[in-house]
Amino acid sequence: MCAVHPRSRLQKLLVAWACATALAAVSIPAHAQAPAPFSKEWVAQQLAREKTVNLYWPGAQFRKWYSDRLIPSYRKWVKETYGVDVDVRVLSTGGGDASFFQMLTAYEEANPGGGKTFSIDVVRTAPTIELMTQVEKGWLLPLLPDQQALLPAMAGVNRPGLDIFTYERKVWAVPVYQPTTSMFYNAEKVPNPPKSLDALRDWIKANPRRFTYEDPRTGTGIGSGSLFLISVMRHYGDVNEPNSWSRAWAYLKEIQPHVYPQPTTGELMLELLRRGEVYLMPFWNDWGLFAKKDLNIPFMQNYFLQDGHPLRNTPLAVPRSAAHPIGALLFINHALTDAMQRDIATSMRQIPSSLAPGVWQGLPQDTFGFDLETIKRSTFAAFNSRVNMEAIQQMSRLFGPQVLGK
Repeated sequence: MCAVHPRSRLQKLLVAWACATALAAVSIPAHAQAPAPFSKEWVAQQLAREKTVNLYWPGAQFRKWYSDRLIPSYRKWVKETYGVDVDVRVLSTGGGDASFFQMLTAYEEANPGGGKTFSIDVVRTAPTIELMTQVEKGWLLPLLPDQQALLPAMAGVNRPGLDIFTYERKVWAVPVYQPTTSMFYNAEKVPNPPKSLDALRDWIKANPRRFTYEDPRTGTGIGSGSLFLISVMRHYGDVNEPNSWSRAWAYLKEIQPHVYPQPTTGELMLELLRRGEVYLMPFWNDWGLFAKKDLNIPFMQNYFLQDGHPLRNTPLAVPRSAAHPIGALLFINHALTDAMQRDIATSMRQIPSSLAPGVWQGLPQDTFGFDLETIKRSTFAAFNSRVNMEAIQQMSRLFGPQVLGK
């Protein structure tokens, strides 16, 4: 008798397989070996039953990449490896991460224990308090060590990134890329940009309305303006300790009269730089590099402040009651392979989450504007714990009253 009570659909599949194997072992010769869990044949059978992976990846920035590169590559690999055709359906809403969390919360509350199947198999989400709450509630499928056999590419992922999503000795989500910011400037107007936050303050005061940053109150606390706040808070205090933020607030209030009014979107920031209304701004490193080429802004250059820029591990996860868990896990593993991590670097200018040598060796020097050692030296981990996420959310809320006086 198999007295096991699994919590998720995948665990039920594995328990069913294990029970069947145990019963079959009674009648097979002693020298015969039962198939190993996650054998190629077993995986092929599950994929043939599932037939589909439902992907939820909010935002338009990555749509072309996952539609034209990641998904076709995954489907081709599955066909060549397992002889199965798997369809990947992209689901979208206008609500971004918030819509996913609302849908999963409603589903779990209606189905305690995850007894049915959820419509999303793989989700890309920002590292937020909401994600950590769902991890703590057990609403996601644990990836390591439970599914290690299906996720060999996770071995290359940076350890601090995995630690963020580790709870009760299990990893519940895995970083797929690491966005950061850098300082973008008009090289024709600013031949020697300021290299530190202190020097930046002096430059801003000497060049009124030529510097700006995205309003931290937009982007649900995870926009480029929030990352600028994090840099300031870290330099003048402790990001995780609100009682230490007074010097940082004083810095921001001091420069505010000389700052071009904070735009509410990245598109507006790029337009200000392109038109020559601002000369210097902290901005998403990947987006800025794309804009330089796509918007034909030849004078646009970037660099890191010596005080450091936040690095954010952005993960993929599988809900515990996903309808197609095997296909979902293989999809995540494929996104973490050396080939796809290199592709997200060269195609999207995103810093890969994997540190595997096969990802980084031979990458073109202009991929990110910086080499790996410079990135390591000039960035620091952010959104790396619940305490850190709560502090970042709080500083974004306090920006209005503390800096703008409203």
